[in-house]
Amino acid sequence: MQKTRGSSSGPVLPASARDRRNVPLGRFKPYLQAEFAAGNTVATELYQQIRQHGFGGGYSTLSRNVGTLRDGTAVPAPAPIPAPRKITGWIMRPRENLPPRENRA
Repeated sequence: MQKTRGSSSGPVLPASARDRRNVPLGRFKPYLQAEFAAGNTVATELYQQIRQHGFGGGYSTLSRNVGTLRDGTAVPAPAPIPAPRKITGWIMRPRENLPPRENRA
């Protein structure tokens, strides 16, 4: 029997998929990972900090994420996506005209 989580009004997700759902913590993960790396590992303090920055989720969402940081199983925060104008410049500009740092093919 597979464990599931959900309600009659929403989709039923396998328990393993619970952490892959889109949660409001997503945009705060880079900040949380930087704070954790700097030594701020207390979940209640981190919760108060991100609440001041607009986080609308619950404490349990944050504490699960802090738990993965402690265990070393947290997925690294994604690198920032370059602006569309910069990407278009890479595509449209001939390779010989790219600056050396951007010409890595």
